[in-house]
Amino acid sequence: MEIEPIYNLDLFNNGKQENGRYSPTQKYFATLMLDTDRKEVKGNDSPQFEKYSRLLNIPAVTLKSWIANKDSIYKESSAIAKTTIQAVQMQIAMSIPEIYNTLMTRMQSGEMRDSDIISFFREGVQKMRLLGNQSTNNTEVNVNHFTPIVPKNLK
Repeated sequence: MEIEPIYNLDLFNNGKQENGRYSPTQKYFATLMLDTDRKEVKGNDSPQFEKYSRLLNIPAVTLKSWIANKDSIYKESSAIAKTTIQAVQMQIAMSIPEIYNTLMTRMQSGEMRDSDIISFFREGVQKMRLLGNQSTNNTEVNVNHFTPIVPKNLK
């Protein structure tokens, strides 16, 4: 069974970037695929370099070097993701005064009800907390309080 290269996958459409290097996203995606889809070869659990070389149109030697350096690739991708999330949070936070003024204008003109504005802000706060890896629940759990259950045979 011949495996066709994944040319229509946007991530790998252009191959290398203009500077002749692969992007961090391409490295991360390929490394993740290699790291999770392993096959036993001569008693060793091994990534399927040849299979993914054909699928992604990336030389097997390149994939092998990425697996050898996968920790740094994962760290770099994690740092990029965190920075992106922080940038989105900052953009949302900086937009809040403008959003608030627009909502107040619409509420005063009768376009929106108070309950709609409250729902809108609640949703916005939950999204910001989610991006910050915080709980979106507004409930508190007291883990120091417990009720002992008495076994039936002790009653």
